[in-house]
Amino acid sequence: VHRDARGAAGIAGGGAATTMAGEATGPPLGTLPLIASTLYFRGNNGRDPMESCAVKAALGGIMGGGMGAVMGLVLGGYGSIAPPVTIPGVPEPPKVPMKWQLRESWLSTARRARRWGKNFGFVTVIFSGVECCIEKYRAKHDLVNGVSAGCITGAALAANQGPYAACAGCVGFAAFSAAIESIMGH
Repeated sequence: VHRDARGAAGIAGGGAATTMAGEATGPPLGTLPLIASTLYFRGNNGRDPMESCAVKAALGGIMGGGMGAVMGLVLGGYGSIAPPVTIPGVPEPPKVPMKWQLRESWLSTARRARRWGKNFGFVTVIFSGVECCIEKYRAKHDLVNGVSAGCITGAALAANQGPYAACAGCVGFAAFSAAIESIMGH
């Protein structure tokens, strides 16, 4: 038994499965995609850790969470800026100390950054993990992988709201994924 470049086991020689007459009956041994082997890190057997879908999903979640947190920090600063509204005949509210205003603004921004980071990270983990598994299974890197992963991600995120919402989530995420994939040139 030997291992090919992907680490899949095969019979020495790695040729196609054959009949008694030597005719090929299927794909070469050791080249069938093994989904289970793509889901976890196999240790020090010579494989690149980035070939593991679990590692790709985890790193994507960390990077997506970081990006969401940055967006939450940037946009969260604007959320707590509200000019005072004065209504005729109603007394003005008492002035709040600057220290309290800054503290409340920072806490609001931090909550928003944490919420955006968690949401972006969650979506990224699902999308990148599903896309990786589809890509490993199909053994192709094309538009279909991203669109399929977008559909599954959108449906999974909207599944609690019912089947119509899941369908709408599927279509919406798939369309967004197709647009991004075409822009990125895949």
